[in-house]
Amino acid sequence: MKRRVWLLGALGLAIGLGVPFAIGGEATLSRLRGLPPGLWFSALSMIVVAWNANAVRLRLLLGGVGRPMGQVQAVGTVMATEFAICASPAGTGGPVTLVMLLRRHGVGTAQALAVYAVDQLMDLLFFVTVLLAMALYWLLAPADDRAVLLLAPLAAPLAIGLGVALLLT
Repeated sequence: MKRRVWLLGALGLAIGLGVPFAIGGEATLSRLRGLPPGLWFSALSMIVVAWNANAVRLRLLLGGVGRPMGQVQAVGTVMATEFAICASPAGTGGPVTLVMLLRRHGVGTAQALAVYAVDQLMDLLFFVTVLLAMALYWLLAPADDRAVLLLAPLAAPLAIGLGVALLLT
């Protein structure tokens, strides 16, 4: 079983690395070599901080359903879920992975799905708040044509989503 997991992991890594090389060829490596080391460190640091913040949120949600989880296990669960989201079409593997891992932790399927739904709603709430703050800034800041071009693609899905939500209620 472990051998098969390692084989599938190696195959996934090879395919994941092969796609950029097939599209960009040698230019991919030269562009990566051109990035300053500080930028690499900053990007990796932001990823680690985000995983830990999501793990704290998962621990809070699991504490609410009576199944506390340690930080290391929560970070592992978050990482596995994020990788499953990235590796599956349209992110469909994320909820399945999280439910399976939470079931191993002793959380029921319905509670695990509820934890996933609340987690996604909290993300949505954050991004809607940021988009509304950006729109407010856009309205109050001095007019700049470039800002309109940058904010319009972000505001359009928000407006469409709010419109659909209003029509459905």
